[in-house]
Order: sequence, then structure tokens, then C-alpha cells
Amino acid sequence: MRSSLKYIAIVSPWFPPASGGVSRHIFELSKAFSKIGLKVLVLTPLINNKSERILDKTLKEKFGIEVIRLNIPNYFKEIIFSYKIYKKLKRLIGKGLIDAVHFSNESGLIFYMNRISLPSVTKIHGSWPYLSYRDYKNFVGREDYLTSKVFLTTLYIYANSIHRITYMIAPALIVIRREVKLILERRFHIPSHKITVIPNGVNHEEFNIKLNEDRDAYLGRLCKELDMNLDSSKKIVLYVGDFSVLKGFHLLPLIIKKVLEKYKNVIFLIVGAYSEKNYYKGVKLLQKYGVLCPRNVKVLKFVPFEKMPMIYAVADVVILPYVDEITNVHREAMAMGKPVVSFKLQDIPDTMHKRIALFASRYNINEFANYVVELLRDDDLVKHIGINAARYSRIWNWRNVARATLEILEKQLR
Repeated sequence: MRSSLKYIAIVSPWFPPASGGVSRHIFELSKAFSKIGLKVLVLTPLINNKSERILDKTLKEKFGIEVIRLNIPNYFKEIIFSYKIYKKLKRLIGKGLIDAVHFSNESGLIFYMNRISLPSVTKIHGSWPYLSYRDYKNFVGREDYLTSKVFLTTLYIYANSIHRITYMIAPALIVIRREVKLILERRFHIPSHKITVIPNGVNHEEFNIKLNEDRDAYLGRLCKELDMNLDSSKKIVLYVGDFSVLKGFHLLPLIIKKVLEKYKNVIFLIVGAYSEKNYYKGVKLLQKYGVLCPRNVKVLKFVPFEKMPMIYAVADVVILPYVDEITNVHREAMAMGKPVVSFKLQDIPDTMHKRIALFASRYNINEFANYVVELLRDDDLVKHIGINAARYSRIWNWRNVARATLEILEKQLR
């Protein structure tokens, strides 16, 4: 059935060239909406750099996506963004340029408070800020840095107030994991029928198992472009993610240490700090545990998305000790046919252990490290898991995410 909706606004505080998984999510979803025939407008904060201008021009020329950048001051950033979004959307609606809106997290607060009559849905990207206070205290207690604890505590309070109000008054919610749905039902008492679980997709054109055939070429290119030496005789264990507690970076030094005690012929390639501050904080933590050895550990700052397939291709094993549950990185690594070691994921059955990935018990560092060593020693297991993971990843598709979202919006017209 052809959709009666023609124009959709996608509102998000995060959009490329901003780093992070949510930014990537909104980027891919915008393209998917465009490919199924909708006119897409993205409303997001202004970054004001050359990369931004090039990206916005490319999206308009290639996909017909128009990006509207709003200048948002740093103070009370989230609330001011939500207010400016409401004012901008109101004008666009008055001109007949929007039929529906897709919000990220709390960005729809002012829009909902003003009772705008238009199909809309709010996407909830995270999970941990909505935990119970006891779980949160256990979580934040793992963070060594006072500044981070202050930031995380502020975010926790904000999420349990502003976010909570937004989700209660939104007509429909989308969560990317079953775990988040359960938390919202139990803690915020949001009706189950209002929440739909729609897992993120994977861009299978960019991330696919065939790219591994060019591993040696990518290895040489990587060394040249990033000015680093990667010994081709050593196996490469890849960590991808911000150097933060959310991505389990505080657990990484212990994992590296335990793996190196049992397996020496390996390089840990650590990629993804979102900021200079996080990069140096991560390096300091690795030095503190004595694992920042040039022979075995290579650290990179944030790598542009377009280079990520090359990064995955050179890896033998991908390790994701995330506090967060299943993410874009899990999906991309599996689509590339890489054996992933992760903590158990609620949205993937335990029966998939050693079939599409290796799942350690939550925060069990010894078990996690042992699984990494097992993969480094067993090439047949690596191949078996890689092939199965790539097949399994086909269930994650951005076009399906766009269609499922459109169905939610269409129901509000009936």
C-alpha cells in the first residue's frame, strides 16, 4: 500500500559530521526514508565547518535530503533545541512542508506540550539513564573520574525528568532494544502498546563479508593513511567505540592484560575516541594499567565512518565490552563477518553463543578474555562464527526500519 505521507521531518541533536552511533543511525534512516519515496528534512544543530557543508550538499544532490541546521547555544542546550525545533516545525507545517515528525529522545518536548496535531514518533536511543537508582549507582561507581561522575549524574537526573515527561506525552515511542521497552514500562509506567521495538539496521553495501578479500591491501593503506605500523604477521583484535564508561573502556585494560598473559602474537587496535579529552583520558588509563605497549597496542582517535569498513576488514576479532546493549558496532562487525566477543545481549538468544558471536557473562573479565584467546587460537571457529554472523546480520535492514516507522505514523491518521 502506498503511503499517504509525503514529507517527513527528522529531528535529532546528533547528525554527521557529529560523531557517534546515534548520528550514524539518523544518517542511515534519513537515506532509507528517501529511498522509499519520502521527501526528508533533517533538523539538527549547526556545527559550522567545511565537512558539514560538503555533507549537506551531497545529501541534497544525491538523495534529495534537505538538512536544516539550527544555531544552538551551549547553555540549556537540550531545552533550547527543543524550543527552536517547535518554532521551526510550526512554520514548516504552516507551509504544508511536513506530514509527520520523527524525534530523537527529548527533542519533541515543546512540540508535544503545545499539542501539535500531526503524526509523530519519538525514537529512544539509549537505556542506562533510565535505570533504577540502585542500578545507576552500581554503574557510575565503575567510573574513575569525578568530572565524568558529575556529567553522568546530571544526565541521569535530566533523563529521569525531562525525558520521562517527553515519553509520557508522546503519541508513540520506538526503542531499539527490548531491554529499553521493559525499563520504560517498569520505571516510567508507559503503556506497552505505546512502545514498539525496531532494531537498528546495517548498511550492507558498506559493511559486508566480501571486503575481507582485500584485507592485505587495506592493511597497507591503513598503515600509510594513519601513519602507523601494523605487523601483518600478528593477529589484530579490534575495539571500536568512544573511550568512555558507556562503551566499557574502563574494562579494556584488564581484558588486554589477561589476553597478553596467554597470547603474545597479537595487536590490539583501539579506535574511536569522540573527543581529544576522551582520547587522552583513555590513553592515561591504558598507561595506568601498564598495557600501552607499542608492540601490542595501537590507539587511534575517531575514524570517519567511511573508513570503518577498512578498519573492520583488517581485524581478526572484534571486542565490545560495552555497558550499553547491542549497538551499531555489533551489527557492522557481524555484517563484515567478524567474530565478536561481547557481554551477553538480551536481544540475542543465548543459543546463538559460539554460532554468531561469543557472549561472556556481564562484567566477567576472565571469561571475556578467555573467549578472545580461544578465537585467536582457533581459526576454524573464527571462520565458522564469521560466516554465521554475516548471514544473521541480514535481518538488520535500514529500509525495514523506515517502513516499520512509517506504519506507526500511518496508524495515527486512521
